[in-house]
Amino acid sequence: MNKHKRGFTLLEVLIAVIIIAVLATVAWPQYKHAVLKSRFSTVMPMAKAVADAQEVYYLGNNQYALGKEDLDIAPVEAENTQVSLSTGEEEDKYIYVAAQRTDIPDVRYIMYQKNSPKFASNIHCEAKADNDDALWLCEKGLHGTEVTGSGSLQGGTYKTFLLAGNQGDSSFITCPEGATCNEQGTITQCPNGQTLKDGECLECSSILGATTCSTTAYEATACESGYYLDEQTCKQEIPCDNASMPKTQQDCSSGCGKQTREVTCNTHTGTWNPPGEWEGTCPGNKQPNFTSSCAVGEYGTKTYTYVCNAAGTGWTTQLVSSTCSTEPLGTYEDEALCSPSAANSNCSGYAFSSEAYCWVSAGKTGCNGNNYTTGGTCYSFGSDSCNGGSYGGVSSGSTPASCTVGNGAENSCSNATFNADGWCDAKTSNNCNNNTFNPGSICFADASNTCSGTYNGTAYCYGSYCPAGSPVAYTNGKTCWDGNGNKGAQYCNGGVTY
Repeated sequence: MNKHKRGFTLLEVLIAVIIIAVLATVAWPQYKHAVLKSRFSTVMPMAKAVADAQEVYYLGNNQYALGKEDLDIAPVEAENTQVSLSTGEEEDKYIYVAAQRTDIPDVRYIMYQKNSPKFASNIHCEAKADNDDALWLCEKGLHGTEVTGSGSLQGGTYKTFLLAGNQGDSSFITCPEGATCNEQGTITQCPNGQTLKDGECLECSSILGATTCSTTAYEATACESGYYLDEQTCKQEIPCDNASMPKTQQDCSSGCGKQTREVTCNTHTGTWNPPGEWEGTCPGNKQPNFTSSCAVGEYGTKTYTYVCNAAGTGWTTQLVSSTCSTEPLGTYEDEALCSPSAANSNCSGYAFSSEAYCWVSAGKTGCNGNNYTTGGTCYSFGSDSCNGGSYGGVSSGSTPASCTVGNGAENSCSNATFNADGWCDAKTSNNCNNNTFNPGSICFADASNTCSGTYNGTAYCYGSYCPAGSPVAYTNGKTCWDGNGNKGAQYCNGGVTY
């Protein structure tokens, strides 16, 4: 009879391996959890023994012991076990006994004393939140119920499960000093100088450039120099290019003074804001040069110009030239004539008497700074002529020396001195102004803006356009009036009536 030995087929081996793998997959976790629970259960009676000893101590001392050495109990620790206690001195309002195994460091067994201000008589199991085996042990192995608002006496990321007792006050999270928290221990407001981000209070300086921050959100409320606030964020300022800066100052068009305006940089974009309006009052346009008479007894004229003052707020006069002299350049007598032209001088700085006269034709200028006596006359049909000098002053009753302006004349017969028998005859506007009228002199105001100046003694103005405040005289039966209410022939020039 033949006997054949028969082995296992490959399929049979694979089936056997699969069965073993399935059995191992199912059985291993159960075995591991059973070992874990068995080992951990060794700490429970140790914790209970210490907790009971604490209660005995409390009955005799009205307080709990500060250390295990004060208790009437034999040492309870075994290999790989630790038991500790707290009386609330270190951790506010929690009085408990804690036990754990050193080979299961992520799980603690907590028994609270009967007189603990929080969790009185409760039994807790604390498990590290990222350890699945520790969580299984507290929740499934020991049949615990997760505490609402769960935290841990150890701090960190732990979960707490109630094994016995009433949940009661479940707040494990201590609110940071100065902060405000809700019932779940979540920070709702940080102390001043800190800002709230992802449930933590951070220093305000954690926000770039911030000097003050919101205490309820991760937001800046003010920024340091060099930064600006943009939607609760501090952003670095962008300087503007000085080369493209608009003008901040300009000269007045009159040539005197300056105007300024404000120009600011938009540091958010690094561009210049639209300039402000020009500020500062500009003086009016520069007036033409003018001539003035020399001192009494002198011949010639002084010529002045206008210059801008140092402050740039207006014009001031400045002497340009002077031909003043105690001696005339020459004398015209007996109806002699001097008329400015291209062929000779401007007829200025001379003495005119005995009906000699100086004649300024239209479009010409001259006859300035002369002295006129006994019928000497200056006729101006041009501008800026017959100015300065003096008229009259020889003797009362002599033939008057006069300055007469005709059509086309302007700014003439001005800035002069009129003495006795000196007349200024203003037949057209803007003449015979800024003069000094001494006793016995007259100004005939036959046109507007004429005959201004100083009137001394019996000097007066006659005509329809005398300036306000000047003494005037009217003919009324050969009676003159000095403008102050005094009437009589004595106020007429030499008794002459007009």
